[in-house]
Amino acid sequence: MLVSIALVLCAWSPAFALPPLPHYVSGTVTVDGSSVSDGTVITAWADTTQLATTTTLTNPPGGGASYYAISLPGDDSETPGVIEGATPGSIVRFYVGAPYRIWAEQQVTWQSGTLTTIHLTATPGASETRLYCPVISRP
Repeated sequence: MLVSIALVLCAWSPAFALPPLPHYVSGTVTVDGSSVSDGTVITAWADTTQLATTTTLTNPPGGGASYYAISLPGDDSETPGVIEGATPGSIVRFYVGAPYRIWAEQQVTWQSGTLTTIHLTATPGASETRLYCPVISRP
């Protein structure tokens, strides 16, 4: 009898799915062949969703290579309609912030629980996106 009650109680307990493990990415950052300055902001994007932000550090300080490390979260399937992160197979692009303001040439395919080393490189003019707005003037 006690076993029957225990089995019934176990059947009623809710099941909670764990969110996916993040995809960790790290490496160096160069723009036009040179290391970027300390504190340069790197953002990761999947389509139009910003996944994460980090900043660079140089090693040795004051003249070495610029390094970054970023954790890319996954989307929680338990929250439909809310996008918290990437889904398996999503293409993630990296943006090198001010003063460079340029997309890195590398990208990664998001997978839960993966560790990836990517050395980000960017060349001014190679991946720039320009936005043109019409100007309407009245006499």
